Amino acid sequence: MDFKVIVTSKEKKCICLDGFLYRFDQTLKIGDLSWRCTVKNCNARIKTDSGTSNILSQKNDHNHEQCDDRKIERHQLRVYAKRKAADDLTQRPSKIIRAGLKDVGEDSLHPKDLKSVSKAMYRVRRKSQPNLPKSREEVHTLFEGYPVQTSKFENFLQVNDRENGIIIFTCTTNLEGETRSFI
Repeated sequence: MDFKVIVTSKEKKCICLDGFLYRFDQTLKIGDLSWRCTVKNCNARIKTDSGTSNILSQKNDHNHEQCDDRKIERHQLRVYAKRKAADDLTQRPSKIIRAGLKDVGEDSLHPKDLKSVSKAMYRVRRKSQPNLPKSREEVHTLFEGYPVQTSKFENFLQVNDRENGIIIFTCTTNLEGETRSFI
């Protein structure tokens, strides 16, 4: 029997066998692993050895249709792309998707699948960024509690005047350079 071990979006192992997906259920007393179908009310199970290299037994009592290849490939690509997007914020989404397609394959994927993967990557990246302030008051409050520094660890926020609504960004090195140029 030919099967694939894939990783889910929650970093868990999952087995794809004959178009059905199985999630890890438990470790048996003898060290074998028990897997159950990912569909909630399905009772199908398989057993593998401890290294997940051989399927020892199988109980195929599925009460649903098997997953199509497109859904499985899309899931694999989405998991890969979301993980890479969270790890490297500077790499373009199209480049990450192309690299993922090398591993997953693109036989049954549609352009709208790639668009949804790209949107998922942007959502993951947006979670790592702070929310944009909605008012001037929030902007001033944000900069009071957030230290803004240069790469040389100089204070970059020089003025935060809430009353007049003025925020000035510069560092002392820039100010010293400007004063020298006027002299």
